[in-house]
Amino acid sequence: AGAGAGGRREGGAGEGEGAQQSCRAKASRAQQKAADWEGQGDPEDLPVRLVQAMVGKSIVDGYEIRQPALVPVVRGNLKVQLIMEYRGFRLVGKAVRIENVSNKPLVLAESQIDPRAPLAVAIEQPNLKPGQATMAYVVREGE
Repeated sequence: AGAGAGGRREGGAGEGEGAQQSCRAKASRAQQKAADWEGQGDPEDLPVRLVQAMVGKSIVDGYEIRQPALVPVVRGNLKVQLIMEYRGFRLVGKAVRIENVSNKPLVLAESQIDPRAPLAVAIEQPNLKPGQATMAYVVREGE
């Protein structure tokens, strides 16, 4: 009976290892698909292609797409909330909702969206009236 119990325990560990290997294999295949997508076309156009995919809410082969339920953060006159994140092989794209919480019109600048020199920034509506919101899209090297 002791040998049988030991056998079950070993079998359980083996099954767990198999599941882990299967998950790693799936992740590896996804990363390869993301790398393939990122390798298509002109590398200089890649950040723009990712922005276009985010704007269109498209699925990018191999990319992990997250929609975190994060609370908006107020920074000065802006309320900022991460809406969606695209995570690929080399790149990370973020879709951010930005609202003017001041009582004056504001003009958003790319440096306000991400001051850390991203590869691409796109702002749907940079001119915001009080209470108005817009979407911004940022592409960076993987973080």
